[in-house]
Amino acid sequence: MSPISALTSSLAKINHELLAAWASPTAEGMAKATEAIARRFGSSSRRSSSLSGDRMIEAIRRVRDQNGDVDFRTLRRACYGVTLHLASDDYLILGDHACLNMLLAAVSSHCQQPRRFRRLYEGLLTSYLTAERTGRWFGTQLVRAGNDQLRKFLQENVDLIQSIEPSPEWVGALADYAGVLGADPGDRFGAAWIAGDKAPFQDAMQRLRLPGTSWLAGETIRSALEIALSLDHQAFATHIPAFLEAAVEPRFQHLRDDIYVDLIKRYAAIPSPPVHAPLRDALVSAWKNPWLDRNDPAWSRAGAARSMVAGWLKLDLIHQFFEVLSEDGRQDKSRFEFWRKYHDRMDDVYFALGSRTYWSTNPDIEKLRRSMDGRLLNFTGSESSNNAFIMCMGDIVVVEFSKKGNAAYRYRRSDLPLQDAKQAISVSRLKREPPGKQMRHAGNNGYSWQELFARVLGDQRAAFSAKPQTGVALPDITDFAFANAIALEDHRSKGGNLWLRIDDADPDIVRQLSQWGFNYRAGRGWWR
Repeated sequence: MSPISALTSSLAKINHELLAAWASPTAEGMAKATEAIARRFGSSSRRSSSLSGDRMIEAIRRVRDQNGDVDFRTLRRACYGVTLHLASDDYLILGDHACLNMLLAAVSSHCQQPRRFRRLYEGLLTSYLTAERTGRWFGTQLVRAGNDQLRKFLQENVDLIQSIEPSPEWVGALADYAGVLGADPGDRFGAAWIAGDKAPFQDAMQRLRLPGTSWLAGETIRSALEIALSLDHQAFATHIPAFLEAAVEPRFQHLRDDIYVDLIKRYAAIPSPPVHAPLRDALVSAWKNPWLDRNDPAWSRAGAARSMVAGWLKLDLIHQFFEVLSEDGRQDKSRFEFWRKYHDRMDDVYFALGSRTYWSTNPDIEKLRRSMDGRLLNFTGSESSNNAFIMCMGDIVVVEFSKKGNAAYRYRRSDLPLQDAKQAISVSRLKREPPGKQMRHAGNNGYSWQELFARVLGDQRAAFSAKPQTGVALPDITDFAFANAIALEDHRSKGGNLWLRIDDADPDIVRQLSQWGFNYRAGRGWWR
């Protein structure tokens, strides 16, 4: 097995603990990593023993301290360690441009000795392809500049290693996939991936002996995503499931949020985009509830698309409550159909779950509770199968219950403070009249319950008229305005009028306001 094969295949076997130790700033962590490398290579052959971790680290230090004036064996070991971060010294050749220049110059001095040059080139290539790019040390501008310098050196000298026979498999792979050493190494593989062909990527990874966690896999996904984002709306949407699947793979963990941000922003650009349930579920699982302030850091990059996902989540939770948690949900869909029209007006919602649902181990219920994170309460004092859905819309709060036959209750927001509920709320707090107002799911005076509920929400439609009466004393109008969800504006202290911003559609309201001496002005409301 060639040195590059031995090193890269062994890197693939090193577990997460060893990688963590390798990046550790402590001497003990570095020792564990170098000992592991020594065990991987030390017993296989004399050749691989020369590449063991401790000798490689010593070679790096000698190249640094002796200005590149070292023997061939030391130079070769250092080539394999160009991207190895020495945590104990906080040192990396890639970030030391003077040392990197000296090392590359020393390698170039062997260009007239093709076999020696190829052995040195192999070490540099291994360093380049197996660099731990997700390490915090790799993110600096200095290191990235050194990495690009190394890439260009490999690209410019690739011809020198291809004329020597016999030719190792990795040399042929570089000839077939020259883009690996280009500025955009994932382009070719990304274009094939988006077309459903993963064979080129798999072939390159196998022949270059790269582990599946190599940064080349991440570059392939980045390139494929860039192509997908440029497609028309319909074509782009067809690729979303594949990217959602890739985003949850452990090897792409560092790319997950980048993938999600690009997907949701692009999807939000579609005119009137329909709800995308898998995309919604993936984002909520990763970033939690989008309407909670505490989740701002996770959602900050989503921009305006955050509101879209929040609306999707509320709509889904309304559906779950009225069709899954409610006793009559599957037979009677009227409550879901009514409240779904108002999900955009709900600036906050809470869910009080009875003990049967709150403690359920059913996987679907557990997933539902996670979606309610931050707005989930334990519903006490009621039947274990009863649940409550609390909808906040401006100054109005409406409480619906899952048990069949339960009336809804309407409150002023100040009369039902929920921020102090913490983890539990009792049925006695949600069924109080007063200060709450009971609302039954039954028609009255020729109106359906939906029309009566809509009136409370300020959504009247019918047209009526009546003549006002004057000379009648005016009572406290605040309670009347609240009870009927009417916006009130009082300009009397400035010499103006008292206005109720409502039309003349409701005969009961028209009759009462007329008795109180209000006048109606079309398009503006009632005044006195």
